[in-house]
Amino acid sequence: MYAALEKLCDEEDRKWGYAPAEIKKLAGSGGRRNTALLDMVERKIVCYGRESNGQFTDGQDGRHLHFRMPTSPDDFEIIADDNDLA
Repeated sequence: MYAALEKLCDEEDRKWGYAPAEIKKLAGSGGRRNTALLDMVERKIVCYGRESNGQFTDGQDGRHLHFRMPTSPDDFEIIADDNDLA
């Protein structure tokens, strides 16, 4: 999963990240792939993508679930919250 995500990010580094289906398609068959992605986020190996307003694409509150390779320490920090949208 890591190698597939790394290859996608090398081709085009999308700030919003890549959907699990895109990563799985490149990675091929195997079980527990979503769990592997979430475990890598928890261990700060990969990160969630970001929406244009700075929120993570973490699947919460109706947001899409996307992953990307980190490019800076800020990729793991929340830089916007719902209060910023008011």
